[in-house]
Amino acid sequence: MARVIASPLALMLARVQAPYQGCKCLPYTEQGQNGLFFQGLAAKNRFCQTVSSRVARPFPRRLGFQMRAAWEPLGGRLPAMSAPFGPVCCVLMRKGRGGIPVGAIEGRVFPLLQITMHHDTDIHNLLISLAWLGELRTDHVRRLWLPDHRLQAAQRLLQSLRADGYVERRMWSRWVPGRTTPQRQGALWSVSRKGRDMIRESDQYPPEYKEPRARRMVPHDSTTSEAIVRIIELGRAVEYEGQRGMSGLYVEREVRLDPTRPRPVMDALIIVTVGGAFDRPDLVPWSRDPTLEGERRVRYALENDRDTEPPTVIAAKASHYQRAGTPAWERRYGRFPLPLWLTPSTRRLQQILNLWRQAWPVGKWLLTTDAWLAQDYWIEYDRGAISERRLFSRSGMCRPEGDTHDQAALASILRRNV
Repeated sequence: MARVIASPLALMLARVQAPYQGCKCLPYTEQGQNGLFFQGLAAKNRFCQTVSSRVARPFPRRLGFQMRAAWEPLGGRLPAMSAPFGPVCCVLMRKGRGGIPVGAIEGRVFPLLQITMHHDTDIHNLLISLAWLGELRTDHVRRLWLPDHRLQAAQRLLQSLRADGYVERRMWSRWVPGRTTPQRQGALWSVSRKGRDMIRESDQYPPEYKEPRARRMVPHDSTTSEAIVRIIELGRAVEYEGQRGMSGLYVEREVRLDPTRPRPVMDALIIVTVGGAFDRPDLVPWSRDPTLEGERRVRYALENDRDTEPPTVIAAKASHYQRAGTPAWERRYGRFPLPLWLTPSTRRLQQILNLWRQAWPVGKWLLTTDAWLAQDYWIEYDRGAISERRLFSRSGMCRPEGDTHDQAALASILRRNV
């Protein structure tokens, strides 16, 4: 990377802006001397708008630091961006005297600074994923892109992207039993128009972008997002033919069972490709390309039930699924997916199971509850036989813990094999 000595004006701006901007600091060695690498993303009229981290203190001259500013196109250390969207401003601080070990004075110079995220966090993949998924909670972002970091790291990352206009935040509340007022929930994040403009030419951009839905649909859609994120986590842990990881993902919300008719719709079509030795727990690999040797593709139709539809609607859906998988569907999506039911309780799961087995006795589907989803526990109905399993495997299943009512309901379900 070509470097130039910073002008006095640039140094002055750095000193003025440093206390107010986040920063990232990594040790480095250059020409036998140890030092710190200070990196930020230049944006608008700010000298150092950063990607992550806590606020840094001003640079005390008494410690003998020299600063040099270096410019390079975005994309080197920040694979999220590309050159037309600005430069990366890197301020390199070299210790005035040698022989001091790396890290010896960081606590004195930057008492609030900590390395909070990996410097190769792929913001481009994050923005692409928000375009696919709609809205995600902060903890979803941490689980998918910062799995080894605390929630605060994801918060700082998202706040920085919001300050630059690449993402938008929506606050929301929901009614909680026993409370007289709605309770505030975690923030929801979506890609902004500016963010979409930046990633629109990517070959991983979704075929059709769907705006986040109305506020009244937020509780339902947030639960759908949780299910999708959990399926991604489970897919990353799959080992297929000796290879671990998820090598492809396709998600489309509100998909018609029959592409020629507006109703009914599934909450999400999820196509997962596992295997292929793409073991990246910090990326979401968006792809529907043909599978390669050593890969396996599974398809799911997510039905997120919030106990709001009457039994007649639930039974009618079973009839629609029986007739699905039309030539029009196969031309567009391939093989028809396996239905997945996500329910809020074991009581509701039992009700749906009974309705569907009556309406579609030779069908096959999986059911779980909000609590069981976190434990990767599923009930499978397959042509009259009921069994318990994990999503991607039948082995290694652990029966979930629960109260007496849940355990009694589960025992009743498993006894009802035909």
